[in-house]
Formats: sequence, structure tokens, C-alpha cells
Amino acid sequence: GVEDDIRPDVWRYLLMLYPWTATEADRTAMLAAKEEDYDARKRQWQTLLLDAYAAEAADRRDSRSPAPAPARGAAPRGERASGDEREGGDVMAKLRERRLRVEKDVIRTDRGEPFFQDSDRPLSADALAEQTPLDVLDLPDGPRPLSPSLKRLRNVLVTYTTHNFELGYVQGMNDLLAPILDTLREESPSFWCFVQYMEHMQVVFSHDQLGMRRQLKQLELLIKLLDPPLYCHMERIDAINLFCCYRWFLVMFKRELNFEDTKRFWEAHWSCAVTRHLHIFVAFAILNAQRHALFQLTAFDECLKFINELSGKLDI
Repeated sequence: GVEDDIRPDVWRYLLMLYPWTATEADRTAMLAAKEEDYDARKRQWQTLLLDAYAAEAADRRDSRSPAPAPARGAAPRGERASGDEREGGDVMAKLRERRLRVEKDVIRTDRGEPFFQDSDRPLSADALAEQTPLDVLDLPDGPRPLSPSLKRLRNVLVTYTTHNFELGYVQGMNDLLAPILDTLREESPSFWCFVQYMEHMQVVFSHDQLGMRRQLKQLELLIKLLDPPLYCHMERIDAINLFCCYRWFLVMFKRELNFEDTKRFWEAHWSCAVTRHLHIFVAFAILNAQRHALFQLTAFDECLKFINELSGKLDI
């Protein structure tokens, strides 16, 4: 893996924030332009939401209605599409719902890591009065602030949903962004590096699931070619669809490895010049290493439980 002190610079290159041939002057100019672009994108959705909240507050005051206001981020009822996205609704409704869903995931993201830790104490009345609607989470036990780091995570994710509006937000994107933001620390470079990473990863987040099914099928064929007895066993216990490995590919092993090992593995994956499918070979290697235990299993449910319990136990 890359040494910690140079990792931010290396990741900027690996994730193509700027080309390898860029001079120092080129990099400075590119970063400034990208930061201006990112700030404009973020400011656009923040302005839309703040204006909407202000209009709702004014309407409630004018009507003097005792009815409770909709929760921040709430959207009209409607049919849901894949990825928990509602089919109906206009742009504003989708934006509000995405913000809510992003924040629900953000407050659960890597809270054990120093960068994402913060105080869980509720806001005082005076402190709450100083917050904007975008600074506060409405939780069952009272309003709480987003820490600066979690706010950055939220900002980048919501901005990405406006960048790739058709895809929107799908659970798991927070896991892919967290190591990038932890490494780069700043919103703008983290956003553009995340955009580049999602160019490769969005196939597993697509609503039709074809990208994920294709990768699981590639793993299935690899097992069939390299370990026929294991293939026959997985087929016999109805686990050859390999849905037990779904999470591995969705978040690129992040929930199976510790935070630092995740960074090391991603670096190897991004820099691998031999194949774009290193993760599929790694998945086969894990299954092959666990083949004795897998042969003891008799049903898909047992296989799913066994694979899930490998989380945190893998040594790369």
C-alpha cells in the first residue's frame, strides 16, 4: 500500500483528478476550476432546499395552522423504484428525499473512525437557533448537529445525486466515499475523485441490477473453471447464484476489511495494469481459501451466514 503521508497525492492521480503529465501550475489551475464548479453545484441544491424550507415556514405562519410540518427531507407518497427511490415526484421532491436518505446513512458511516467521530450530545436551544435547516438532523431524541466531517460526507453525496440525477442515491455509496473523504479531507477533490470512481462502480448500483448480476456470473464461471468440485457443491446447496457475495462487489470489500486494509486493497485495484477485474479474482481466492468450510454447508442460508461472518476476519 501507499504511505500515509503521500496517499492524498497518489489518490488524486489514481482517481484522475488530474493527469500524470500535469505540471504544478496545471494542477493548481485544475483544482481551482474544479473547486469553483463543485461549489456552484452544491450551492444550487442548498439554495433550492433552503428556499423551500423558508417558504413552508412562511406558509405555516400565514395560515396559523396547528398541523405539523413535514419532516425535513420528506417527499410525497408514491411508488418506490429500485434503490429506494420514489418513481413519482418532481425534482424538488426527489432532492428532498435524497437528502433525507443520504443523512440516514451518513450518521451510521464509519463512526468508529477518528475522522467521522463527533459529539452525540443534543443541541442546546441557543445553539439550535443558530443552525440552518441543512445543519441539523431531526432525530427521535431531539435535533442534533451534523459534525463538520459528516456534513462534508453529506454534501458530497447529495451533490453527486444532482451530478448523476438518473442514478440518484443508493445505499452503499456512502461506504465508497468515506475512505476517499477520509484521505483527501476536502469536499471538492473528494467529490471529483468519487465521480471518477463511480464511473466504474455505478454498474453495480444500477436499478436493473444487470451490472451486479454480470459480475456475479463472472465469479461463477471462474469457480467452474478453476475449482469444479466447489462449483458442484455450491450448485448442490443452491448457492451458485453467489448472492452471498453481493456485498463484496457492491462496496468493493469495504465491509469485509478494516478501514486501512480497504484503502490498501483499493490502491491495488486502481493501479492493477493486468485486469480491471481484480476484485473478482480476489473473491475467488477468498472462496477457495474457505473451500473446506464451504463443503460443510448444506444450504444457501448457511452459506450466506458463513460469508457474512467473514467480515473483519480477512487478511489481505
